[in-house]
Amino acid sequence: MGTNPLTPTAIPNQGVAGNAGGGAGLPAVAVDTPFAGEATATLALNGAMYDGCPNILVASFEPAGAPASPGIPGTGGSSNLISIASCSQDLTEANTPIITKYLYTFWNADEISRTGFFECADSTYTRSLDTVLSGTFAGLGFTSAGYVTIESIGDTTICGTRARKVGMVGVKASANGGAYVRGTNMMGRGVNNANTITYNPGTPDSFKR
Repeated sequence: MGTNPLTPTAIPNQGVAGNAGGGAGLPAVAVDTPFAGEATATLALNGAMYDGCPNILVASFEPAGAPASPGIPGTGGSSNLISIASCSQDLTEANTPIITKYLYTFWNADEISRTGFFECADSTYTRSLDTVLSGTFAGLGFTSAGYVTIESIGDTTICGTRARKVGMVGVKASANGGAYVRGTNMMGRGVNNANTITYNPGTPDSFKR
């Protein structure tokens, strides 16, 4: 796990999770063995028969959380929670992890950006923005409103040999003043047409039909 010096344009790199295939100091993830002879099929999300997906997601949020908000239930007090699904998935019995580097860039209301935080993770990913920002922007003049972009990077040096650039879809939940929790889709930028979903179509005697 590396770190960058804390400057107005860089915040610490964080832990690596869900990596398979190694990488510096990273354990390999166990992969299930498919049934002998089990067939596989692939859907190509390539902009032809099926749409491609954004490779950058954007969401607005309140860096300090909503005033007097107790947070989103079940999150330990988080006021801003994001969940991302990769458009490349291995849904077969083998369930081989598809890893990507989620690279964050935060912008305040004055359009000043701060970047450097990333995590390597599998094709489903959830993160509290409050834990990312907790204490990080003290004294750096971060405003009460801002937005974040999250980009997929196929960084095999940091995230291991399975890392690849993927398209993504995402949602954001925010707690507002303790009165309610509001959920919105994250907006997409750019198009990634190199996504695949692999699955086992099943056989006539399959219990998974």
